[in-house]
Amino acid sequence: MYHSVAASAEYNGEKGINIVPEAFEKQVKYLKKRNYNFLKASELLSNSLNNSSNSSNSNHSNNLNVTLTFDDGYMNNYTNVFPILKKYNAKATIFLSFDAMNAEKLTPAQINEMQASGLVEFGAHTLTHCNITTLTDDQAELEIYASKIKVEELTQAACTSFAYPYGCFEDRHIAILKKLGFSSAFTVKKRILPLTDPFRIPRSSVINGIDLLQFHILVTRGKYRI
Repeated sequence: MYHSVAASAEYNGEKGINIVPEAFEKQVKYLKKRNYNFLKASELLSNSLNNSSNSSNSNHSNNLNVTLTFDDGYMNNYTNVFPILKKYNAKATIFLSFDAMNAEKLTPAQINEMQASGLVEFGAHTLTHCNITTLTDDQAELEIYASKIKVEELTQAACTSFAYPYGCFEDRHIAILKKLGFSSAFTVKKRILPLTDPFRIPRSSVINGIDLLQFHILVTRGKYRI
């Protein structure tokens, strides 16, 4: 799980959620050299279901699968991340929130270009990046629904994946997501689990400063790492 990818001098937001572009490229290059399959969120879910029913029919027979996810929709996901994705033909999913930390966000034109490339898929992350556990059911549903509609308007594609802001959620929120037509939701939990619950998909946060050995440990602790 990533957020911002920018040179330290260019980033003045929340500490701990930015990594420098050079580090990100090394990580993508590492995964590419080891023949990882880069899956978008929708592909991760369908691939897991295919493997569960009949592993011989999987389109990704080596079972080295990884999903790169980015929360919030920073503009540097276009300026710094997208060129690297294109260079290595790597796919990613970006979860858009539309009022997160007053950060410089992706423009509609940038979102359209990334979507059209086939490398990037967009999911929802609430409208205002709120902790939905502090909201009533009606308030939480409005936050989730409004972000889903906005993502679909921007991408002209169905929005079926969601990332819980701050990783906070309760069972009632899963019911809301199902009601609204989502098929998967991502947490920030680091548990290593088979993907049997598509609304509690764990992710590993990639922090700045880790070396490739630490990154190797991060991505090899489970079959799917996010």
